[in-house]
Amino acid sequence: MLTLTDVLRSRATSDRDRVAFDFEDRSFTSGELQTRAAFSDVHLHLEFRLPATTDLTVPEQDRGNSGVLLQGQYEVQVLDSFGHSLAGRDDCAAISGVRDASSNAAFPAEVWQSFDIVFKAARWRGETKIASARMSVFWNGTEVQRNVEIPGTTNGRAERFGPLPLVLEEHAQAVRFRNIWLRAL
Repeated sequence: MLTLTDVLRSRATSDRDRVAFDFEDRSFTSGELQTRAAFSDVHLHLEFRLPATTDLTVPEQDRGNSGVLLQGQYEVQVLDSFGHSLAGRDDCAAISGVRDASSNAAFPAEVWQSFDIVFKAARWRGETKIASARMSVFWNGTEVQRNVEIPGTTNGRAERFGPLPLVLEEHAQAVRFRNIWLRAL
């Protein structure tokens, strides 16, 4: 098992993107981070805390928006979906653009939440894809995605093959992360 807080590197491009560490609760605010190491099939665990929003009329995409990108190209959405119905393919725990979570397991903002993600990378023969990536997601202990096929990247870029890094996305929101670990499958 690998603890990612020891192997993350910042892809910061400005002071706004810098990583902020809180040593009291051993958490950090992502400034767009990626692992130094590359991965294929993994079980990833992470905890996240979304910032409180006083204006509940703010669109969901502007309330604690972040994401976890397996291999830097298949995103599980991190958003404040507490108290909202899930609709579309971009709520918390959605495989972005592919499928929304089957149920809303959100806790209120400022409460630590967790994802356990079981990811099976796409299979390739040379540069030809022979099987799509697949993912299961457990959100706060509730299975909300089961072995979902991901036909291509969720970021609109060309799909890449082979082991690739994990990325924690940043959207200028104060989302905090802690207790991140993964194990190869």
